[in-house]
Amino acid sequence: MYAELLQIALELTNREAGRPRYVSRSRAVSTAYYALFHALAEFCARQLVGAWRPWKPFRHVYRSLDHASARKVFGDLRRSGEFSDDAVVAGEIFRQLQELRHAADYDPGYRVSRNETLRLIEGVRQAIGLINGLDADERKLLAARLIGRTRP
Repeated sequence: MYAELLQIALELTNREAGRPRYVSRSRAVSTAYYALFHALAEFCARQLVGAWRPWKPFRHVYRSLDHASARKVFGDLRRSGEFSDDAVVAGEIFRQLQELRHAADYDPGYRVSRNETLRLIEGVRQAIGLINGLDADERKLLAARLIGRTRP
């Protein structure tokens, strides 16, 4: 799903010849964020369940990813000292894009250039690549942190 969302974000960015309407670019930013969010949901399900089958456990983990919790987990990665720089960078991309998605969806004055939108889409690709490139233990730990609820 996330690859299709990234493609839609790119199409929205390049929709109008010359200077696209701001609403197209705002939707592209929002769609790029959701591409990353769904990539993370799939990542967590694949790490913790495995293949798409059986469907029910995969779907349960996939749907367990929460926007606010993911933001907090990614905000804590650097301080935890348990994660590589690649995981930290991917988390920073996620957090930045989440903020921009809020602006794109809820601020009627939000403006973003075509170049900035393309940079954000490339950032999503980078974050997905970084996460998928983590070693097996780090991938499992990140997925568990993103889905699990840790008590203080």
